[in-house]
Amino acid sequence: MSSQPKILRRIIAVVDLFSPGSKTGRVAIATAGKHLAELHFVALFDHLDDVTLGGASKLSPQERFRHTEMELLKRLRQHTASMGVHDATCTVLTGHPGEELSRMAQQWRADLIMADRVTARTIHNSWIPWFHTVTSLPCRLQVIAEERKNLWMYVAHWLH
Repeated sequence: MSSQPKILRRIIAVVDLFSPGSKTGRVAIATAGKHLAELHFVALFDHLDDVTLGGASKLSPQERFRHTEMELLKRLRQHTASMGVHDATCTVLTGHPGEELSRMAQQWRADLIMADRVTARTIHNSWIPWFHTVTSLPCRLQVIAEERKNLWMYVAHWLH
């Protein structure tokens, strides 16, 4: 019996906008290209400081939330454009990360979700590290290993 490799038609890449060296986006682009798959970039909602938001502290909580969401979406689009994907489908998830991603993956009929280790943990644990996996996803989650810098080079750089 030979099993054929699964054909991927739709891939969701969950990008950490605050880790510029993250490989998730590049690996997702390469995987989507290999399989001729559709690719949807996602970022998780995160809080931005008032300086970053340009004085948004004067806004109502709802306006500040929306302003933050729009700023994150802008950053996600800039991030995908910097990787050479200028017409990417981009979304910022604003609810419970695992539930929102699960719902999106199910509605879009995603075949694969890609994320780095920290983001994958957030998806499953909803920022509560002592919980066991509480979110089930409708498709496979591939965790992209990040490159680790050589410890000696890190120490040498720090001492210099």
